[in-house]
Formats: sequence, structure tokens, C-alpha cells
Amino acid sequence: MKRKVDIIIAVLVSAVFLIMVGCGKKKSEEVKKVSEAKSEAVTDGLISYWTFDKDDIVGDKAKDVWGNQDATMKGDPKIVTGKVGDALEFDGDDYLLITDDITAAKLPKREMTAEVWVYPGHFIEWGGYIGAAQDNGGFEKGWILGTNHQFSFAVSTDGADDGDGVLTYLKTEVFDPDKWYHVVGTYDGKKMKIYINGKLENTSEVQSGDINYPKNLFFTIGIYKDDDEQFPHKGIIDEVRLYERALSEDEVVQNYNAK
Repeated sequence: MKRKVDIIIAVLVSAVFLIMVGCGKKKSEEVKKVSEAKSEAVTDGLISYWTFDKDDIVGDKAKDVWGNQDATMKGDPKIVTGKVGDALEFDGDDYLLITDDITAAKLPKREMTAEVWVYPGHFIEWGGYIGAAQDNGGFEKGWILGTNHQFSFAVSTDGADDGDGVLTYLKTEVFDPDKWYHVVGTYDGKKMKIYINGKLENTSEVQSGDINYPKNLFFTIGIYKDDDEQFPHKGIIDEVRLYERALSEDEVVQNYNAK
């Protein structure tokens, strides 16, 4: 009788052990799935996404893999190893033109997020990673994510319009040109923010309302360009995204961690 009891107890202990192992494995798989989900970039509100991966460069076009805004290469940017997959390296003469016709451009209207991974390589006083703006003396309209001595994000809106438009430039600390940086600018209709590597660096509430666009503009990547001047980028750019809404801080961090 005692032997039977011992066998039954042993079977029960084994069963409990197997259940616990199974639950642990299931929990581990769930955690893994959550971790993988967190590593995916946000797509809600995404207008365009340029990966610059080799397979997404066709002839002189950098494909917009999410929307319908392929960018035309001006010059000869090189495909190099990027932060995520491949990237494009600009030599100070190259850039990408998405369009110079505002009626053909799909641009954010009131809220926005512009996002890039950059390896500056060189210090550039003035430059653009992605933008659609005119900054001609007192005429300041559109938006630009790039450099203005430091990393910067500028927006012009109807709420701050003085007749010719006013751009507010948010800036960050001086950067090390020999490192990768995740640079993000957001505007929610009331407040501008700039993030570096997932951390909020600066804010402004000067601008409000719809984004104030000029009638003529250059929608570009890898250059600041308007009617009067142009400042091409020299360095590597990767993973360029444009949204029609302001990402939250958690979403910016999610994209920073995306693979």
C-alpha cells in the first residue's frame, strides 16, 4: 500500500513539475513576443518611410516603402552599412529630391513627426536631414529637421504667422560627429519637441495651429534647400520616417529601439 502511495505522489509531483515548466515556457514565449513587438517601429500615422536598404534603391530612386513618395537621387550618394541594414552616404554634393511641386507632395498638415538615424561624420553648421521649407530672410515657412550649429527642428505655423511666416528652431547640445544619433522632431499643433536617442532634449510652445507652407518649396532629404540657398549633408543617413501626427515619448523610444 505504501509503495502505491509513493508512486502516486511521485506521479503528481512530476505532473506539477511539467505544468510549471510548460507555464514558464509559455510565459517566456509571451515575453519574447512582447519584446519583439516592442522592437517594431510605429506605423500609425506614417506617411512615408525610406529605408535606404540596397533592395529599396532602384536606379536613381530611393523607394518610399510605405507611401508613394519615391525620392530621386541628385548626384551619387553611396549605399553603405547603416544603423539598420543599409544606408546612404552623402559627400556634400548629393541629395534626394522627393518633389519640388507642393501640390504633388503628401505633407503633414497640423501635427507631424520627422525622424532619422544619422552618422554626421563632419560638423555641418547648416543642413537638412529631411525638410520642406523656405527660409529667405524674413520669409520663413514649412519645416526642417537638420542642423543649425547643433541638431535642430524648425516649424512655421499659422498661429505664429506675421504675414511672412516665422520658423522656430529647437536646438540640442553639440554632438560628436563620429557617432550614430536617432533624431526626432514632433509637433502636435501646440508644442514642438526634439528628441535625441529617445530622450527629450528641448520644447517650445511658440508655434500653434496648422503648419504654414510656402506656395513653392523643395521637399528633400540630405540637404537644406530653398529658393536662395542650399546646404547639402555630408555623412550617413538611414531610416527616414515622416508621420502626420506627433508621436508620444514612448513611441519615440519604441522607434529608437526598433530593428
